[in-house]
Amino acid sequence: MSELTWNNEKLYFEDMRTGMIFFVLEDLGPHRSLVEPLLEEDATSAATALLALVTCLGNLHGSTRGQSARFESLWHNLNPKSGVLAWAGAEFYERTKELEAGLERLGVRVEASFRQELETVSNTMERPGPFLTYIHSDPCPDNVFFLGEDVRLIDFEFGRFGHALIDATYGRMMFPTCWCANRLPHAVIAQMEAAYRAELVKGCPEAQEDRVFEPALVRVCAFWLLNTLGWHLDSALKEDRKWGIATIRPRLLARIEGFLAIARQLGQLPAVRGTAERLLDVLRERWPEARPLPLYPAFAGAVASSPSS
Repeated sequence: MSELTWNNEKLYFEDMRTGMIFFVLEDLGPHRSLVEPLLEEDATSAATALLALVTCLGNLHGSTRGQSARFESLWHNLNPKSGVLAWAGAEFYERTKELEAGLERLGVRVEASFRQELETVSNTMERPGPFLTYIHSDPCPDNVFFLGEDVRLIDFEFGRFGHALIDATYGRMMFPTCWCANRLPHAVIAQMEAAYRAELVKGCPEAQEDRVFEPALVRVCAFWLLNTLGWHLDSALKEDRKWGIATIRPRLLARIEGFLAIARQLGQLPAVRGTAERLLDVLRERWPEARPLPLYPAFAGAVASSPSS
């Protein structure tokens, strides 16, 4: 009998004689999700929960690096007719084309090197290099459960092997696939990325090198920005639709700002950065009523008046 484990926990057993698969499911009992600390508790509780999440993600990514072939083998053993989820390059291409069309309609100038940088972003996502790990792809607050101090991730519908920083940039890019999207203080984001990186390097030593980690971080943030704009910009120009705890327009503005902050800090992707700056100016002019995406309630009282928030 063979078994699949992660973090010393058995996920399933396979009887090699019969080919039967036995899944091991855990009854979580009383638990809470990340939603509660962010929306209902205080800054200390929320920050502790966020650091636990990114440490869990760093462990997941570091411990699964180099395991993609094994994952594919296990996947095909379970369902030989089902393809393994992978980077959707064609979908990203279509969204960036939609974005370029939207930029043209808005009169936003695009540098000649913009498309070249789009290729750089796409190539990074398609070929993650040392950052090829198993990723959750949707680590939203309601997909993160806590049993005391222990973290459990649920809803692996989009789980696959891909670029580790897709998960790791969720806090910086305001949880881009989530209904529960507000802003985090800059200091908390910095703490999250430091904690994540410290855990990741245990299985991915290349992440310790700034020349490797920093360009990857900016490119993945650019992916989230470009993907979000291609997905939502056209509809947001027509109406400010409500989604969860925020509307779409403040999300887009905040995500542009989030990308610009890290791209400027690290001096990466100048053409995407310049285009994003001009788009931000145009959208602020078109949407004067759009209020800034608020901080999560847990942090609002503690740091709302701080310049670093």
